[in-house]
Amino acid sequence: MSEDIQWNDQGHPLSTQFDDIYFSTENGLDETRYVFLDSNHLNERFKRLSPNTTFTIAETGFGTGLNFLATCQLWQQYWPQDSSSQQAHLEFISVEKYPLEKSVIQRALQLWPELSEFTERLLDVYPQTITGFHRLSITDHITLTLIIDDACVGFQQLLSAPDHMPFSALTKRQWSGVDAWFLDGFAPAKNPDMWSDKLFQLMAALSQKKATVATFTAAGIVRRGLITAGFSVEKKSGYGSKREMLTGVFCSSDSTSTVTKSTIQQTSVKKQSQSYQYRVDSWANIHDYTPTPTSKTIAVIGGGIAGCHTAYSLAKKGYKVTIFEKGNQLAVGASGNTQGVLYTKLSTSQEPQGDFNLYSLLHAQQFYRRYWQAHQHQPSAGSACGVMQLSMGDKQQSAHQAIAQRFCNEHVNENHANDEQGINPNSIAYMLSKEEASQLANTSLNYPALFFPSAGWINPAQLCEWLIQHNNIEVIYNTSIETLAFSDAQWCLYSQEPQQHSQTQQYLFDNVVIANAIDALRFSQTQHLPIKTVRGQVTHYPATTQSMQLRTVICGKGYIAPAASATTNKSSPKNDKVSHCLGASFNLSDNSTELNPNDHLSNLTHAQAQTPDIIDHHILEKSHYQQLSGRVGFRCVTPDYLPIVGGAPIADETLKQFHALKHDAKKSIAYAGYYYPNLYINLGHGSRGLAYSPLCSEILANLISGSPPPIPQALLQRLNPSRFLIRDLIRS
Repeated sequence: MSEDIQWNDQGHPLSTQFDDIYFSTENGLDETRYVFLDSNHLNERFKRLSPNTTFTIAETGFGTGLNFLATCQLWQQYWPQDSSSQQAHLEFISVEKYPLEKSVIQRALQLWPELSEFTERLLDVYPQTITGFHRLSITDHITLTLIIDDACVGFQQLLSAPDHMPFSALTKRQWSGVDAWFLDGFAPAKNPDMWSDKLFQLMAALSQKKATVATFTAAGIVRRGLITAGFSVEKKSGYGSKREMLTGVFCSSDSTSTVTKSTIQQTSVKKQSQSYQYRVDSWANIHDYTPTPTSKTIAVIGGGIAGCHTAYSLAKKGYKVTIFEKGNQLAVGASGNTQGVLYTKLSTSQEPQGDFNLYSLLHAQQFYRRYWQAHQHQPSAGSACGVMQLSMGDKQQSAHQAIAQRFCNEHVNENHANDEQGINPNSIAYMLSKEEASQLANTSLNYPALFFPSAGWINPAQLCEWLIQHNNIEVIYNTSIETLAFSDAQWCLYSQEPQQHSQTQQYLFDNVVIANAIDALRFSQTQHLPIKTVRGQVTHYPATTQSMQLRTVICGKGYIAPAASATTNKSSPKNDKVSHCLGASFNLSDNSTELNPNDHLSNLTHAQAQTPDIIDHHILEKSHYQQLSGRVGFRCVTPDYLPIVGGAPIADETLKQFHALKHDAKKSIAYAGYYYPNLYINLGHGSRGLAYSPLCSEILANLISGSPPPIPQALLQRLNPSRFLIRDLIRS
């Protein structure tokens, strides 16, 4: 899908497919400032922004990223980075069907060294050119959502209502909307497919009132399309030798209400080469949805990985967040192992589980880079050492090879400049032979492997401590929230504090996020959720001289991480004993909290089969494994093994509202779902907490704040807490 490029004598890139330029050959940066920044009045609008507000720009045609980088530079002038938590946020959405490779972008942007600060940040996170959403954090207050796809396909996936519902901004969007548009695709005469009525209708559905638009072209098809969609349009002098351009303002959503059902259905598209259709249903929409102002307070129930990530994402948005943890420290439940692996399973077939796993992995790898960098001198905190998934059998090897073919930029390159071991950090994953894998892991392996160079392991307790180091986060320990009640537009949290026995404490908050795993079943509002626990036991295997040589995480039927000290969290006794974390067992219908020697044996047996030089066979032969230490935790899982993220549904009202699905699963019901006001859920991550939590927390924080979704709305529906109620209606 990448674009073919030629270069002119001035070093400017030219599209061979569209026979068009990417920017003005007179001065591309000045053109950007004139056409897009000045014509959308961004300098004045940025100046007027209040702290903790979000300004959203949407663009057609990312190209070299010049428009985005110029916008970042302008934003920096009015919102310079400092330690303040009271800053506005820039959300930039760009859809690009023919993305450029990183090397092309790097070469093109050398023309403007004044943008080098942001150019380096963009290149640092620029993704593989894989179809779909790529949410890239440029700074703490600038986020780029790069959607690699057709413009209409990409923008359609930002809408949240089904085709049969009225095509209006109020019912088709579950976020605040776009403030300014950059229409910068190739010229209408060169690329007429992009400049379609469908595009302009989608712009109307995604726009806030008085959203502005600017484009370099003055073509009649563009002017008429914008006017029909509800924009007030005028011509102005173009840049340089170009005679005219267009600017406009979105008047209201009223003009779009007359769009016919057939026109809307034409806009609904099926993703290319995809085995399931990206579609949305009305029950996933929150009735009377409105974003929450940052002046409102938020309680997060649960101090594990999900709860701390949620608090961090909300705090970055400017919210004051209080975490309620029933224990005397963070990460005491399923999050409490000394070593957790950033691990998920990719797929070659584009279906919900595979797509979500891919999005989660990409987002988590980018997020944890900062954590690993901050703890590079603390070996017990974690390591970006890479993760190997062993190909244990012909079927699995074939699957891994197909995954590598889809996601690998190149194979191991001994001369790769960025890593002495020949790792290509720009690849998501690539295949290694048994010999290559053994060399990279620095131990003998019995299988080839799929290698993830940007993954690694993390100490969850230290991660949680790191996440809460934000001025907007407070933690209340030893407090178990037992019941929730909504009254006078606030939530009342009732706790039973262990040290005070029968005394009940009451807390008032504007918003609540339930992130306490299986304990969510204690609340009447969420007791309908079909979640359960699965027991998992890890084994702490004492490191030896031989095992200390292990460089990467090895995953197969179990996992083994490189050796690290067993230091846990701040209130634990200091323990510098170096060991490996092996695991984890998967025990259904087992509620025992005691260590089971048989699970130790199973963990050790799997590790020995995968890494024969690491595990001392005498431990197995002489039953010394029975004296090993370890830990038991209980994963919170869902029936479909996808997490539960979103508004908390009112179960009885949902069953009434959508009762007709019981008799006709395909019946169109043009009503939004009913959800408790300002009550949200983030749980059910199973054994993928490290991989899922960063993205799930971002999803929730964006929903609460009114920021654009980080993944397609239809995929968000697959995580929606109402999905089980709707499923049961249909199945019955």
